[in-house]
This record gives sequence, C-alpha cells and structure tokens, in this order.
Amino acid sequence: MDDQVAKWVETSGRGLELRVARAFHRVGARVEPSFIYEDVRTGTSREGDVLATFEWLSPSKAAMHLEVVVECKHSANKPWVAFYDRTTPRDITNINSWVRFAHGSQVGLTEPLGDLWAARPPFDWGQVATHIVTALADDRNNPSNDAVRQVLSAAASRRDVYLKTQQEALHKPRAVVVIALVVITGPLYECRLSPSGQVEPEFGQISAQPGHGGWRSGRPRGRRVAVPRR
Repeated sequence: MDDQVAKWVETSGRGLELRVARAFHRVGARVEPSFIYEDVRTGTSREGDVLATFEWLSPSKAAMHLEVVVECKHSANKPWVAFYDRTTPRDITNINSWVRFAHGSQVGLTEPLGDLWAARPPFDWGQVATHIVTALADDRNNPSNDAVRQVLSAAASRRDVYLKTQQEALHKPRAVVVIALVVITGPLYECRLSPSGQVEPEFGQISAQPGHGGWRSGRPRGRRVAVPRR
C-alpha cells in the first residue's frame, strides 16, 4: 500500500508541487501550496498549485510584492511540444503577456519594470512559441494549453485581489507584480518549421527549481518556453 500511495503522489503531480514549493521556500519566498483563486473567465473558485511571494523594493524604493503563480504538471509519458516558425520570429519586447502589474494610487512603481526586465533573465527567451501541444495524447484535449490558460487566469486573479483589497489595509505593499509559470516533469520539445517547410524538432528537458538566471536543477540548465497569452 505504501508503494501505491507513493506512486500516486508522483503521478498525480503532488510530488512535483511539494518540490517546487520547497525550492521557492529555500530562496526566501513565503509559500502557499494549493491556494484558492477565482477564475477570471467563469467566476468559479479553483485551486492553484503553488503561490510564492517575495518582498522586495521597487526602483523607487517602495515596498512591493513579487508573486510567482505556478502550475505543476506531471507528464512523464506525454512530451510537450512548443511550436515556432523560423520565418516569423517573435522576440520578447513586451513582457505584459507573462507578467501582471498592479499598484495603488501612487504611480511610477511598476511602469519602468517592463523596459527594465525585457530580454533579461528570466525573460531572456530568444523567441516566443506560437502555441504548445501535449504530444501522444487524445487530440480532443490539450493539457499543456489548459495549464497555460489556468496559470494565466490565476495570475490575473491575484492581481484583481490586490486591486480590490489594497485600500483596506495600512500595511499593504504599494504594488504587486505577478508572474505566471508552468513547471513540468516530462520532456519538452521545441519544433520549428524551416523556410523550406522541413519540420525540425529539438529535444530539451525542463527543470523544476528556481535559480539565478532561470530555472535549473543540479543538471544542465533546463529549457524554458514562452507562450503568448490569447
């Protein structure tokens, strides 16, 4: 029975959630696993996997919070494939598709961050994927895209919570920045179509521990993929 429970914890993704939560805690975040948020599309309550909050100062030295909303997916037998088109590069010049900014009455706190962070870690992807698909799965469902949509909804919900409550407490941070992130256990492919129409898949492994300059583990640096908000 112990082996069965341990296997379930891993295959359900709970084990990955615990590891991600521990990794954020080790680098100084206040961590809330299995947090509840209101889906911005449907208004229903949903459960997010990991919410990590860092206290930090804005460029103008105002107290702020940096929140990382994480969706964890166990996909060992079903690779995720991110698609690119070499003929239409889409470099990251605007990070608003991955980051939610919110502040109170004081302006100038979050506005400079878009330009400061663009093309810098962890926003230093060379190109933005057009979309992402779970391979070897039922074509009627796309768990990878669902995960992206869920984590973006959770990030938007966290921003809305701040905007609704920031006037109710004297010690609320002056602003909040929310970053949406998906972490998976399985292999991650990048697939490009060459100018001649040739499919060019490239294998990589995504990692699940935050570190300086990107997401990495004790092994070589993990692959990161940026997917646009739709």
